Amino acid sequence: MQQTQDERTFSSEAAPSEAQPPSEVETLAAFVEGTDRERRRVEFKASLDEARALMARGEMLTITRDTVWKLAAQVNARARERLRTQKAAPQH
Repeated sequence: MQQTQDERTFSSEAAPSEAQPPSEVETLAAFVEGTDRERRRVEFKASLDEARALMARGEMLTITRDTVWKLAAQVNARARERLRTQKAAPQH
């Protein structure tokens, strides 16, 4: 892979070092890691913005031990109903 003029200029201006320059694989891995980190940051920021908008509209749920147990009971009830429905349906 040939270097661009900018890459050659950067390489020639970099401080001399005894360390080997990163390989293409290492460079690509660092780029992908940085891209993933930025994507997660943007997703987190979007979730914060959404939460703030919900709060502003008064639509936030207050999470307490009681609400968590109620949610768990609802999830379990839906799962049991789904299992009952699947068992009652004719098998193909």
